[in-house]
Amino acid sequence: ETLIQQASCSMNDGGSIDDTLAKVHDDRTRKLESAKKEFWAKVKDLAARSKQLCSIEGGAAYNADFTKFVERLQMPTVDVALNDEVRDMVRKAKSSPQRNDDLWPKGKGQDDDENGIDSLHMAIKAGLFTQHGLYALLREMG
Repeated sequence: ETLIQQASCSMNDGGSIDDTLAKVHDDRTRKLESAKKEFWAKVKDLAARSKQLCSIEGGAAYNADFTKFVERLQMPTVDVALNDEVRDMVRKAKSSPQRNDDLWPKGKGQDDDENGIDSLHMAIKAGLFTQHGLYALLREMG
């Protein structure tokens, strides 16, 4: 409905419906690819942090937020066309995690002990639940 409205407005401005639809499609495709790229980088980072937390806490880390996130992905979380791709990205990230501290903004006076148990728990929570976290990216992807 929105696309049709945009297309009709474009026609009034002298553009064609096909041009408008193509422009909107290209814009959405770029945004989706950007969101997938960001999701991939962040899921690898959180997988690395989760793995590090598991090595410190042992079995107690099983209930950590990242593990629950992975379990929730068994249910459809995004568009059906993307669901398998998202699951595949998470599976690959778990098999080859890679930490990247530059992905996350640091607050003033943030704890310098990035490898402590509390810091790892908080980083994983923030990486999942903040406005730039994985759940937000899943919503953005559709």
